[in-house]
Amino acid sequence: DLNLNQCFTKERHIIIIIFNMRFTVKDLIANGQLGWVISLVSSVIYLVRLLTTPTSLECDYSSDGFCVTNLKLNPGSPSTCPHGNSHLWAWREDAIFTVLAVVLGIMTQAKQTAIVSNVAVILVHGLLHKYFDDANCIIAEQKGLALLFANIAYAGFTALLSYVALNQADLGKALTVIGTIAVTLVTSHLSQPAQGYGVSPIFMTTQLLVSFLGVTTPLGNAKMGYLFALPCIVSIIELRFCCDGGDPGFFNKIGGHAWYDFFLHIAVLSSYFPDDKPKIEGKVE
Repeated sequence: DLNLNQCFTKERHIIIIIFNMRFTVKDLIANGQLGWVISLVSSVIYLVRLLTTPTSLECDYSSDGFCVTNLKLNPGSPSTCPHGNSHLWAWREDAIFTVLAVVLGIMTQAKQTAIVSNVAVILVHGLLHKYFDDANCIIAEQKGLALLFANIAYAGFTALLSYVALNQADLGKALTVIGTIAVTLVTSHLSQPAQGYGVSPIFMTTQLLVSFLGVTTPLGNAKMGYLFALPCIVSIIELRFCCDGGDPGFFNKIGGHAWYDFFLHIAVLSSYFPDDKPKIEGKVE
């Protein structure tokens, strides 16, 4: 009888857990937070994958943290990057999204600060890819003032992304500044050449920041949460499937990192289209 009661007790516990999980997901959907939770989980997976990938599994076609389509490897010599590469494609689509950020912002009568923020985030992102396209898709070894300038520019871009996200979360000036500085310092440190991650840490830290704010604050809207999950998932695919052994993997063959920009900027533009039902602030049950 005791064993039978224990069995029934375990079954009741399992039923209660499943019941609670069902209603937790239901609450997340009702509160407009499920997309943000998916984004956060995907970003944590990216973090673990990035920081635990053995050096032996590094991908030669992932240059400085980007999966670069049409990157040409030259044994014994630096790799080369023809004009038709994913950095160029990313720059062109970012230019289009920049125009859309202005047009859609005006059409939806968005606040001027929102339009300026979206344009800045998308355009600077595109200019980074333009730089890589012009620089043969690699970060040249730099020293002295050139290295200092590169670090300042990179830190400035990280700070811009972090500040825009934190400012939209409406946390107050002090927390916005402190958070911006913290994310910028962590990202800059992990992106130094000695760390070996290229610029991948900027994807990791900004995705974690934005998705965490999406779960815990009134940042964005439910649609934006689902759409932001897409680049977070793409980042995992990029990290895992850029290479197939020593050859380009399927993700490299279909456009590489350009897909990340495509989905990311769609999520950014969705901020112009608020939900009919506002997201409940920081309510995760």
